[in-house]
Amino acid sequence: MQGRFVKIVLLLIAGWAIAPAFSASWTISGLKVEGELAAVYGPVALISHPHGTSLIRLDALDDAGLAAVSAHLAKVNPTPVPWMTSTSPVAKAVRNRLVSWDGSKLTPWSPGSRPEPEFYLVYFSAHWCVPCRKFTPSLVEAYHDLKKDPVLADRFELIFVSNDRDASEQLKYVREAGMPWPAVAYSQLKKLPVLERWAGRGIPCLVVLNREGQLIYHSFQGETYLGPEHALTRIRQLLPLLDPSVAATRLSRHPLAVYEHIRSKNTGELPAKPYFWQLNVTFYRKLDTKMFEALVQIDTQGRVISVETEPRLPAVHAAQFEREAMEWRFLPRVVDGQAAPTLARIPIEL
Repeated sequence: MQGRFVKIVLLLIAGWAIAPAFSASWTISGLKVEGELAAVYGPVALISHPHGTSLIRLDALDDAGLAAVSAHLAKVNPTPVPWMTSTSPVAKAVRNRLVSWDGSKLTPWSPGSRPEPEFYLVYFSAHWCVPCRKFTPSLVEAYHDLKKDPVLADRFELIFVSNDRDASEQLKYVREAGMPWPAVAYSQLKKLPVLERWAGRGIPCLVVLNREGQLIYHSFQGETYLGPEHALTRIRQLLPLLDPSVAATRLSRHPLAVYEHIRSKNTGELPAKPYFWQLNVTFYRKLDTKMFEALVQIDTQGRVISVETEPRLPAVHAAQFEREAMEWRFLPRVVDGQAAPTLARIPIEL
């Protein structure tokens, strides 16, 4: 049985990238959007459109959108790409242009054998900027905290892009702040348009890009300054959701799983299958019975529309069980390529 989870809602985030042409039409919660699928990150899809980029929850897509996501995921190579040999726009741009503090001076930085991160956090900042120096310690703390998690450590990297007046000021800032991340060498500034094009109208500015240099999160929304905390909070929310086993991710991917399940059987019949369920077992521990059956009515989208138990539970326990069971998700019964409602009997052992 799966434990409790906290549902995290990811909002539509508009970017500023302008692409030359868009041929795909997406229906997102009833709204038409012209754009192309750029990537899928856990529970969300990155759509590139004439106005920039947007992160869209997978459970907001129609069947055409789910079909595009399914086809995209089928082509994704799960083998990590070595950062040193990656041909992505960002990897090529920063190669041999990064330095880091070794305790006494700035020296050339190399990722070694690490896989290329999925996200680049680009930090535009400067020593002369008082708000920057105020924010940087919290960014250092967040960086160390994320790097302690072995699952998340290689999924991102932070790169400092200096707005300092000269190389000595950059060095002073890196040293005093104890920046644990690489920085663009001062001599290489103004030579990385794939990163520097995202500099905002002011600093501190934290920007999150993918390997292609496409915008994920920004400290500015148009002319409005949201602050670097905005981008940092968003990426800290997203990173754990890249794990497909996380509850919030599984729930967002449920329509995709249903779409693929239905299309996996054009003839014959497939029974309904459990996809996601949770039960607060401790709430039922004082019941005399330790085993009962749940009679669950499942619709064509794999959602629970009604539930009963045999034998009938006491009123308080029955009400709690119904509330929990209504949140379960299934892959629906399929008959000759069409989803069909069904009644499932599920044994429950406490």
